[in-house]
Amino acid sequence: MYGIVSLLPEPYQSEASRRMQRALEFGAELARLPAHVSFHVAAAYPLEETRAALQEIAAQTAPLTVHTGGWGVFPGPQPVVFIAVAKNEALIALHQRIWQRVAAWVPDPDPLYALDIWVPHITIACEGLTSASASRMLASLAFEPLQWHFELPDLTVLCNDPPPVRLRVPLNTI
Repeated sequence: MYGIVSLLPEPYQSEASRRMQRALEFGAELARLPAHVSFHVAAAYPLEETRAALQEIAAQTAPLTVHTGGWGVFPGPQPVVFIAVAKNEALIALHQRIWQRVAAWVPDPDPLYALDIWVPHITIACEGLTSASASRMLASLAFEPLQWHFELPDLTVLCNDPPPVRLRVPLNTI
């Protein structure tokens, strides 16, 4: 799988990585990808079209600050523990521009990231947890301070297969 994401800047990337390491104590598998906020996920992206689209979007995107809002979990047989990212108008507009721009050449995007149901988040643990271990993990993390505020640094195409970063376009260049 591939995704159009924004990576976390330092020191938040390191802070998220530290929490990913702590997730191992609860049975989670080691994260293969750097911490990020996902906007669009699909089986593949044609690289040149995607590069041009992301460069165009980045050139039209003013500095964009995001705020975290605590912990969350996507339930199910493989629960996902995440840091919630608060939606704001600028973040929603960026998400919409990405979806509209790549729609012509990405026929089957992951519907969980669709405009009407997207939940912006930073995944901390997504494989190896059970309901019980996710509950223990959340109880352990629940009272750690987590009010992060940072500018999104880029639009990046990540892939589950090495190397994970396939394309990176800086944001906030206007």
